[in-house]
Amino acid sequence: MKTFMLTIFFSLLSFAAHAQTALTVNEPSLYGNFEMMKGEDGCKGGHSLCEYAKIEKVGNKAVLILDGDEKIELKQAKNVMVFSKDIEQDCDDPGCSNILSVSGVVYKKKIGKTWKTTVKATFTIDFPYPESDEDYQGEQKSTVHLIRK
Repeated sequence: MKTFMLTIFFSLLSFAAHAQTALTVNEPSLYGNFEMMKGEDGCKGGHSLCEYAKIEKVGNKAVLILDGDEKIELKQAKNVMVFSKDIEQDCDDPGCSNILSVSGVVYKKKIGKTWKTTVKATFTIDFPYPESDEDYQGEQKSTVHLIRK
């Protein structure tokens, strides 16, 4: 009997932890404004697309909006939301860069005693025309973490 009660207790604990961390389209904590976590440097090349985001509900879908204009539909994957999109930018000036794509996950992260909705986004950035040997060259990856305000 004691083993049975312990099994139920641990099952309830597991369910409670799952309920705190699961994200779905209907979860209110999914939506809002996001900014870079303290200590993050942003993307290589200084793109503002990497610094701010917003998640909105559009109909029955969740949409991630990067820097006010790049919209990406979120897809459900177990207890998280995932996203991926090719981005078209065309800068051919010396020293400039183009974001080619972004992919990532929206999940709950425990910070202190509370669970915070977090966006982890990995950007692929191309530096086609470096001005010097010290500049970034070719395709580079930048990963940023954005936390809900």
